[in-house]
Amino acid sequence: VIGKTIKHLLWDSHSSSSTYLHPALYRGCSAIIFVYDSTNLDSFRQLDDYIKGVLRNLNTETPFVLVATKLDLKPRAVKRE
Repeated sequence: VIGKTIKHLLWDSHSSSSTYLHPALYRGCSAIIFVYDSTNLDSFRQLDDYIKGVLRNLNTETPFVLVATKLDLKPRAVKRE
């Protein structure tokens, strides 16, 4: 991607009280990054609803990445498997 301009938009939905993301937020996207807090099990459990909701409304070819934050903090609520 050297020498090319890349346009990206980032949406933070954590402030929302529901796990529903309006399709207008990710329509036409080329990838999605789902982020959870490794010290908060609820943030990890909510991912299932977010991912299912997005996949219902998105091209199944669109890649997504799962990212854990706070890996340097203890105790971890989400364990590696």
